[in-house]
Amino acid sequence: MKPWFEKAVVEGDIIKFPEPEKTVIQMPNVASYPDFLTGVKDLHNRKEKGEISQDSHDKLYQDLIHRFMRKESSNAWFEDELSEAPLLTTADYKNLLQVLQQQGLSVNPNVKKSRLKGVPHIRVTNPTDKIVAALKKLGAGVKVIPGPNELSGKFDQLIATFPVKLQKELPALAGKQFNIASAVKKGSSIGVKVFTPANLGLSNKTMDRKQLYAHLKNVIPGKVNDVVIEELLLQLIDVAVKKKNAVDPDIIEQFNADDLRQLGVDFGEILGPLMSGQDEIKFPSGNSMLADVEINGTPISVKSASGSGTSFKAILPYLDKLKNNKAVKLNKDESKVNKFFRAFVDTPGNNMDKIVAGSQVANTPEHQAMAKLVGNNKFTVNDLEAYAGKFGKREYGKFLKAIYPVSIAGGYKIADKDRPNGLPQDAAYYMFMSDKKPKAKQAGKPFWDAKGSAVAGRNIMVYILAASFLKDAKRVEKKEKFSNFLSKVMQGTNAEIMWININPNGTLTLQRKPIKNVKADFQYHAPSHIPGNNLPGFSLKL
Repeated sequence: MKPWFEKAVVEGDIIKFPEPEKTVIQMPNVASYPDFLTGVKDLHNRKEKGEISQDSHDKLYQDLIHRFMRKESSNAWFEDELSEAPLLTTADYKNLLQVLQQQGLSVNPNVKKSRLKGVPHIRVTNPTDKIVAALKKLGAGVKVIPGPNELSGKFDQLIATFPVKLQKELPALAGKQFNIASAVKKGSSIGVKVFTPANLGLSNKTMDRKQLYAHLKNVIPGKVNDVVIEELLLQLIDVAVKKKNAVDPDIIEQFNADDLRQLGVDFGEILGPLMSGQDEIKFPSGNSMLADVEINGTPISVKSASGSGTSFKAILPYLDKLKNNKAVKLNKDESKVNKFFRAFVDTPGNNMDKIVAGSQVANTPEHQAMAKLVGNNKFTVNDLEAYAGKFGKREYGKFLKAIYPVSIAGGYKIADKDRPNGLPQDAAYYMFMSDKKPKAKQAGKPFWDAKGSAVAGRNIMVYILAASFLKDAKRVEKKEKFSNFLSKVMQGTNAEIMWININPNGTLTLQRKPIKNVKADFQYHAPSHIPGNNLPGFSLKL
């Protein structure tokens, strides 16, 4: 006797359970998503495929928001945490760019990445409040982070979140989060480098004053979305050609000192030639090193009244001319200055290589101390990187303590206390020399955490060297030597400098001198965490 089931198997066919007509689709589990954006995208895709209904999507989306809501905050994660911002494509940002332009905002056409963490973003040359108003009109949530932030050291960062519910109105933006930088300082209305000759279509153009005036009258209305700024520019060119004495008070009073200064720097390159009273005006193609414009064949460097810097590269032809002129004899002091200047133009490699070479020539106490620290009297940038790379990611404070003796080697004091030269602003806190927690900056610890000890440490060490020869050059006994040498170099050129100033009362003032007759001052401007951002140079003072 066998059990019945053995008999069934032998004597008959196996009867299968019926197969389902359709694959069973499992409902999404909100708890399984690793982050908010992954959840948003998955829910959206499932709805598009018909796997879940609109009602189910909306309910799950709310559950998703609640899951990623921080308990310690009344705001959702995307309003509190920048590090979890979605990594969107250039195409995503191009879609946002077009929408913002339709809202009347001035948007830089290029998608950029931040230096600190490579965060993609776009720059809008409008004040923050106008950007916020436009985004809210579109239905986006907005958080404003003042500078310094992960996008900029000085400009506001805006995090714009477009809810999924905007799928119908803005399908290309719905469910996405974008980073936007306002390229206008807080309280200002004028963006940096917005109203330059290049941006107003004047690159490589030659024209007389009448043609330039007509060109500006025609092009400005199409370049400016703000009616008040447009009126300011149009009235300024009328003042420049003496059709008006001054900008109307109700217009000029809407702009602060920073606005007028920035216009003096950028738009001044156009106003100056208009005021010159001369006919042939030629704007160079691209960014000319020395001349911003040529007027009747004379190269002109246009500055605002506050002055601005010029790289040593700009005068390389004149340095070479001086070098090859056997009739010109340099004394001992002039030869030293010449050798220092030439280090920045003759040394191969990047800007940091040139800074180290210049430091080698200057041979400041800080340079000598750095050589002793790394154990090489002729150290290179690679040597500095190798030294910094010995420190762990959590040893920022230890690294600062190691290089601290270098930063004070110059002997600079404040109230009989050592004044470190070139250290990041947060150095005292992380060396336990102060209990005052520093404000958030891009430089210092954030850059160390983002780039690692080798890169961040190397950059700090290079900056200390640059800051040391800047201090050294500004000593009373050396400052005059630098200025005199630059005057000697510029004797061989007919170049001139023009200062343009937009006054608070709406008038314009213009001064013009041969460069060879102008006092010069050594200068270096770069962030401490990016010392190679600029090369040392000189500023021409009014």
